[in-house]
Amino acid sequence: MLSGFADALKTVGTVLSGSGGTIGLAVGIMLVFGAPLADRYLLRPKRLQYRVLYDSNIGLSPDEFYDNRRRGHADPQLVLMGDLMSRMTVVVIRIRNIGSKTIDEKDFGSAITLSFSGRVIHDIRISEAGRDEYHGVVRVDSVRDRVRQSLDFVDSTGTAAPDRDHLEPGRAGDRTTPPSIASLREVARKNMQHRFAGPDRTPDTADPPGTEWKPDQLVLSGFRLDKRERFKLLVVLLEPETDQGVQLTSELTKGVLVNGQIDKRQPRNQKKSRRVTWQQVATATGTLLTGVLVAALLIPGPAAQGSTDASIRCARGTVAIKGSSAFTPIIDTIAGVYRRSCAGATITVTSTGSINGVHEFTTEQGRDSHNVLGVLSDGKPSENVPDLEAHAIAVIVYSMVVNRDTGIDGLTLEQVRGIYTGQYRDWQQLRSGPSLPIRIVSRGQESGTRATFERKVLGHPETILSSDSCLSPERAIQAPVIRCERSSAAQQLDQIAATPGAIGYSDTPAVKADIARGSRISSVPLDGRYPDVSTISAGFPFWTVEYLYTQGVPDNDSVLKNLLDYLSNGNARAELHDAGYTPCVTKTGLVLPLCGNGP
Repeated sequence: MLSGFADALKTVGTVLSGSGGTIGLAVGIMLVFGAPLADRYLLRPKRLQYRVLYDSNIGLSPDEFYDNRRRGHADPQLVLMGDLMSRMTVVVIRIRNIGSKTIDEKDFGSAITLSFSGRVIHDIRISEAGRDEYHGVVRVDSVRDRVRQSLDFVDSTGTAAPDRDHLEPGRAGDRTTPPSIASLREVARKNMQHRFAGPDRTPDTADPPGTEWKPDQLVLSGFRLDKRERFKLLVVLLEPETDQGVQLTSELTKGVLVNGQIDKRQPRNQKKSRRVTWQQVATATGTLLTGVLVAALLIPGPAAQGSTDASIRCARGTVAIKGSSAFTPIIDTIAGVYRRSCAGATITVTSTGSINGVHEFTTEQGRDSHNVLGVLSDGKPSENVPDLEAHAIAVIVYSMVVNRDTGIDGLTLEQVRGIYTGQYRDWQQLRSGPSLPIRIVSRGQESGTRATFERKVLGHPETILSSDSCLSPERAIQAPVIRCERSSAAQQLDQIAATPGAIGYSDTPAVKADIARGSRISSVPLDGRYPDVSTISAGFPFWTVEYLYTQGVPDNDSVLKNLLDYLSNGNARAELHDAGYTPCVTKTGLVLPLCGNGP
């Protein structure tokens, strides 16, 4: 097919070699160079671009301040601090001028406003202010000062920061601090002073005098930003308190909305500005016309096809990846990048469950699968299969999941074990409120997630399968629990969302993705620890390492070996991070300690 395409390009190249073809080629080359220049210097010379680099919680949970995991043994002010820190999030936003001209005060058609999904602004810092390229010149003019002077903060009613003259004397900040920032910090200081007024204070939701202002929008207006200049805003945010006081949940608010106009255009979100534009079409057309003329020289035969990505080494062949239903989606995404870069490689990814996947190595076909079969397993398999080679890919952290209507916001390890043995059969036994039967939604015996749950949480196999509907024990009426099974992580989470009183488990990235889509499920802390790689060292038990198993060590020139190498590459690591997993190979090429000693 590729050789046929090359022959077609050569034919067109012959046609274009005439006088008429030369004119067409010249027009194409002009489009190649003219379209982006016209866009940058004539059509849109002033462009402001932003990107949300980070939007997450601070990383501390209340249990880190408790003694022996009991609030009663902790210092009251540390308990208050723990509750406060658990409601704090940090947002980092990069803003830069990507146009060809300076943005001035007069270019602001309307102020740039940043809102944070109802979260209250607690403090702000401006960092890394300057140019993308300095060319060896140190600028005296400070981008940071310009931005600081343009900052203001308003609440949901549009009320700006209180006048500094109305604040407590001596608390207005130094002379270089703009009034808006000084006011913001003074209100935050008064709030902290009110909250921690004494050693026996309990959370008080009444606002102290001078702190009724709750700024939830950041406003930037009328400042100069030269071309290629950029800065970062680091914003500390606080989840709002309810009328009844602090109500913590395991999920914190996320999201940043940016509005405003620069030179009659909205600021561009870098993450969403990858659509195909007419400039790109023109450039592609010109490139094609130029390439036609030299097609015979630039297009090699099929045997020489390789990757245009320097980080990918291509090979020809077919590979099947099977196993963990939790991990196959992200591997399929990464394998898709490899497939598109290497025309001679065929990679199929199939979700079969970790245990069924490893078992394939014991079949006649599996025993002869060197270089052609890779199996994903959540943790090390219990089945003893000779000549297997383990390749650690990433750390997976799992979550205990409940239907949102259960009214449960946390469980202990012993409570989970009691639920799965039938000691607790109704949620009323674990929280106040109406009666609601506990219904367990599990995975099948082929699941590596289930094997990890039995090994790391229960300490024994799950009990009898008593239900198909997940609503009543129609398979075994005398069973101590209502327990059903589903064959994949997606099916299990869907069933938990649809079943009143349901409880189950799944990998944390899948749980977070379902919650973000509005699914009626909640992730609950275990022994007060949230499901995150950062809590493993503190004792969070429900995690494992994802391995890719091969029959022996793949040959160096095989697709399987090159795919394994790509999985430790920076691009693949970024894909794993974006999906919520922690890669086992760090950016320096070292193996993460959790993976070296993992289960």
